[in-house]
Amino acid sequence: MKKKIVLAYSGGLDTSAIIPWLIETYDAEIIAYCSDLGNAPDEDFIGKRAFELGAKEFIFEDLKDLYTK
Repeated sequence: MKKKIVLAYSGGLDTSAIIPWLIETYDAEIIAYCSDLGNAPDEDFIGKRAFELGAKEFIFEDLKDLYTK
């Protein structure tokens, strides 16, 4: 059974570069996690990028109500 790694994923250069590295180095399944804290990330773009880089799952949570009241 492969390890599963949950990565706090922004869709930026650093977190995008680390997905293939984690897969290769740890032979792991990557779960990319992103949340909207009020900065309005592009969920579709970020999710598509995560899958293109090898993530097996993408989780997006809208948490802005917790931080913008």
